[in-house]
Amino acid sequence: MHLAAWRLSRPVAVDAIYKCGPTLDAVVLFRFGLPALFAVMGVAMLMFGPQGARYEGFFMSFGAAGSILLLTTLWRLGAQGDNERAQEERAREYYARHGRWPDER
Repeated sequence: MHLAAWRLSRPVAVDAIYKCGPTLDAVVLFRFGLPALFAVMGVAMLMFGPQGARYEGFFMSFGAAGSILLLTTLWRLGAQGDNERAQEERAREYYARHGRWPDER
């Protein structure tokens, strides 16, 4: 089924679900707050942890913080590609209707 036909055939309630995604504050908190929390925990572990587990706790926390940052960055890059594909699809639909690309005058 073509994407435009699917958009027209789905119920209105589905549109409401897609619009009520996570807020910007929640995204920023997850993207930067959670890695910062892990980094602070790693520093605390380095400073106040037991002698045998200081370095392990520090590197484990910083590794978790780095992996969260990397995964959210990769997720953003993937989502950016989805937006570019949607924009290209809209340009192709415009071309099919008008016989020229949207940026041609």
